[in-house]
Amino acid sequence: MEQAIGRARPLGAAWQDRGAAAVEAALLVPIIILVVFGSLDFGRALWWKIQVTNAAREGASYARLFPCDAAGISARVDAELGQPPNLPIVISPTPSSSCTATGYQKVTVTVAEQVPFLTPGLTLVAGQSGVTVSGDQSVSVLAETP
Repeated sequence: MEQAIGRARPLGAAWQDRGAAAVEAALLVPIIILVVFGSLDFGRALWWKIQVTNAAREGASYARLFPCDAAGISARVDAELGQPPNLPIVISPTPSSSCTATGYQKVTVTVAEQVPFLTPGLTLVAGQSGVTVSGDQSVSVLAETP
């Protein structure tokens, strides 16, 4: 009575295992793709958060020296971002009102950016096409009397 070496299961069981592996792969591959692209989206949003915060800091630094120059503040923010001026830049209070005030005044520069999702299908799940990141920086300036 000889026994076949290397055959622990009948031949039909190997075919069933291949089917189970295909089902497992079909279930896991979309999850793995979602995790990989989700990590990329998170990294891009974090990178943009750092960029807009640095740009707002640069604009506030310029506003400390020239609080009445709104165009200069916006230009400094755009130069820091290194792209065409298309981001919403909010300077609060407006430089025209801060130039007529006297004493110390707080000036806040806020920059926001819409970061689109790269993950396929995340737009449908999230209900929006991306996430908005913003950065702001405040400085105190001494407004001189006119």
